Amino acid sequence: MVRILAILLLLTGGHAYGDVRVTYLGNSALLIQSERSKILFEPLFRNDFGQYHLVPAELEEKILASHPPFDDIDAVFVSHYHGDHFAPADMLDYLRSKPALRLYAPRQATAAMTDLLHDVDDPVRERLIGLDIQYGDAPLQLTFGNLHIEAFNVPHSGWPNTHHDVQNLTFRVTLDSSATILHLGDADPRREHFHQHATTWRAKKTHVAFPPIWFFVAPQGNIILEDDILAQQSVAVHAPRNMRKIYEEKLGDQAVFRSPGETRDITTEE
Repeated sequence: MVRILAILLLLTGGHAYGDVRVTYLGNSALLIQSERSKILFEPLFRNDFGQYHLVPAELEEKILASHPPFDDIDAVFVSHYHGDHFAPADMLDYLRSKPALRLYAPRQATAAMTDLLHDVDDPVRERLIGLDIQYGDAPLQLTFGNLHIEAFNVPHSGWPNTHHDVQNLTFRVTLDSSATILHLGDADPRREHFHQHATTWRAKKTHVAFPPIWFFVAPQGNIILEDDILAQQSVAVHAPRNMRKIYEEKLGDQAVFRSPGETRDITTEE
């Protein structure tokens, strides 16, 4: 059974006393809001592989139009270049409409976008932050505005037999020097991937982690979340639609997002 520490999560309509508000958009897509910052994870993708939640059209329209709460987004993060996480042309159009917005993604993803650019002087290139982190490299540390960003190369699930050539990045982002959130992309749930970064994991408290659902059912997944990453709270993403009720019954109804548009307020603890 998953141990979710001090869950302190409220569904939409509750008293919003939390430090961070999280809106689930679909599959692994999230909007994270703090007092002064807003970031998006994987908001634009086209392939549901017949089983995952797509971002509903009405939510996507709000994202593209910068309709609240999708106004004043500081940065967008993409874990890897797969169709259920990332659509290069759509992301390029989004960035063009938001002149200050930056994308942080593995080099494989940003390369797919630059392939669509015909002008070598296109200013959007400067806002494509392609991270070429190899397995075993130290986490990359970046600062942008009120965001402190740590990027780890953690292999895609199925490693080493499948997807071994996919750059999957796990992002830990601290917003406003207070709340730290972790998005694992499609990380493989083996402890060896996380042990090598033990010092970094322990250097800062991770207030809430968003792992793919298989971390809650894989033999080492919960140990990684609780003993290696030391996440105070964990809420699953990337859960098949037809399995959601089964996961809720087994793991608890707060362990996994139910449907796109769901909003939770998360209180962080020192």
